[in-house]
Amino acid sequence: MVTSTSSASSSGTASIDVAAVVKELMTVENKPLEAITAKIKTNSLVISDLGVIKTKLATFSSALSDFESADSYNTTVGSSSDTSVVTASSSSGTQIGNYSLAVTTLATPQRYIYAGYTSEDTEITLGDSFNLTIGGTTYSNATIKASIGSTPTISEIADYINGLGENVSASVVAQNNTGSSQTYVLSIQSTEDGTDNAVTLGDTSPFGATEVATATFSDLSDGDAVTIAGRTFTSTGATLAADVAAAFVSGSSAYGVLSGTLSGWIVTSSSNVATFTATNSGAYSDLSVSGSASSGVTVATTTPGTGGSSYSSVATDAVFNLNGVTYTRSSNSISDVVDGLALELIDTGDAVVRVSQGTDSSETVIKTLITTYNDLMASYKSMTANSSNSDTPGSFASNPTMLSFINEIKAKFAKGVSYGSNYADSFSLSYIGIDMKMDGTLEFNEDNYDSAIADGLQSTLSEGVTVGLSTYGYEEASVTFRALSENETLILGGLTFTAGIGGATASQVASAFANGTTGRSAGDVVSSTVGGGAISGTVGNWDIGSYSTSGSSAVFTSTSAGNVTNLSNTGTGSVNISISNDSLATFVTDYAGDNGYLASLVTNQTEAGYDLEDRQDQIQTRLNSIQNNYINQYSALNALLFQLSSTSTSLASVLDSLNSNNN
Repeated sequence: MVTSTSSASSSGTASIDVAAVVKELMTVENKPLEAITAKIKTNSLVISDLGVIKTKLATFSSALSDFESADSYNTTVGSSSDTSVVTASSSSGTQIGNYSLAVTTLATPQRYIYAGYTSEDTEITLGDSFNLTIGGTTYSNATIKASIGSTPTISEIADYINGLGENVSASVVAQNNTGSSQTYVLSIQSTEDGTDNAVTLGDTSPFGATEVATATFSDLSDGDAVTIAGRTFTSTGATLAADVAAAFVSGSSAYGVLSGTLSGWIVTSSSNVATFTATNSGAYSDLSVSGSASSGVTVATTTPGTGGSSYSSVATDAVFNLNGVTYTRSSNSISDVVDGLALELIDTGDAVVRVSQGTDSSETVIKTLITTYNDLMASYKSMTANSSNSDTPGSFASNPTMLSFINEIKAKFAKGVSYGSNYADSFSLSYIGIDMKMDGTLEFNEDNYDSAIADGLQSTLSEGVTVGLSTYGYEEASVTFRALSENETLILGGLTFTAGIGGATASQVASAFANGTTGRSAGDVVSSTVGGGAISGTVGNWDIGSYSTSGSSAVFTSTSAGNVTNLSNTGTGSVNISISNDSLATFVTDYAGDNGYLASLVTNQTEAGYDLEDRQDQIQTRLNSIQNNYINQYSALNALLFQLSSTSTSLASVLDSLNSNNN
């Protein structure tokens, strides 16, 4: 844009609005950038909508799987005749009937409880034989002492055990609520039932409290005798009480005769009182006194042992009999005796567990299938709408073929339901209450459904069904071969392969069945020696494709009308067979699976988006350069115009001056 300014002397100065000119020019130059940006936006929408379709298809696939699965209709209810003995629950497919149960032993954990400690910090002396075994793991004497020493407190022992991360717990708790005579309890036990989870202390003696008792003596006369803890003192004259106490400590006395052996006690004395301390911790019989002068001796226990305050129980397994068969389990929760039946053993005793038919869920399953189908079709219709049938065209309006597989889903769904042996029988969707409306959506027909139920629909569904099989039908079996040892056989599809000397590799076996890369047809007669062994027989109702060397595999495709018996191996060798057919479920899985068609589309569109973004960056870089060039060019032109304008003004001034002089 060029402008000019005029002075009072009619001289003008020309200039260019560089910013305005460059803006106009860049409007044209930006057209490719705007186009690529629009493509990126459209591609992002396509990726998003593909994700929506993939999710809707997966939801429909799940509903279809539930509809086809026998378990959806074989719901059961488990109950118990005596819930004080056992409770029961069952899942779909559990065998219906009554189960007689007799519980003789419950699974229990190992427990050790020691009471009577005067403090949480009471120290325990661990001997050389002390260790700890939890399940199959033993913590040695040295390992334990390395962590908590030889004289840990009961609290330190509990903390050590809890820190092992094993199926065992330990605690120290107060035995009384209040009072100065507070005592504490150390508890150690398995957190899981059964002998497999048993906790064993190698030496329990350190945990017992040591008993202490006192004997207060009176003076004795000649011939008086006193017996305590296996030692007898007989006075040979008048003996003071303090000398009697000293005699029990020393084992000799000038004042009498001592006989017998002091057993289990250490004795000290002060004045006329002798203190007896048990030589080992744990339970001891209370100290007692006998003899002719026993009435003159007072015995008192000052610190009791743990005889009446300790408890231990051995871990046990659950033992029960179900329908005449005896079982042993390490837990009272039983779920592996009858498929789908869960038992919780509560107590010993007898009970009858009943598994009965559950509520018919077929109506819910069918309605869910209808809902997910309609939801999928609604999204498809919206995404493929174009200007001829909608005011808001969808993201696939210009490329509806990307979602053309939806039409195959419609077609397969309309084929109806196959059931029975090899799915040889079939019925229409309308028979079970699924009507197809004119707009392509489905509607539940309650009258037809009720009629089908009265006709035994649930019984048919409970055997398993499949939707969308072609009338001509075919099955595919992807076979992954494995190496065979010498003389091992594979009998597959009418052919028998026998491994030769040294055996056969997986690749050799695959090549033998598939005739290398040539393949085989149904009815081919085969009898030949091949790499790795020999193969013979007549190919059954299968075409065998060429084998894959990378995976040592080949695909067997059925050739007979209808659906054939699944391919199987009856030889001594092993092989992996993956069966599929042309049902709707197989088709949907191929499209909605993690490695299916839609996943590939999303990957491709994402990569295309990256390419578009790279091109956008390149165009933007080029446009920046073009814009800078335009600015430089027109700025230079503006400067030139200014220079020319200045020169013109100077010339005009000179001419005006000359004209004035001539006048």
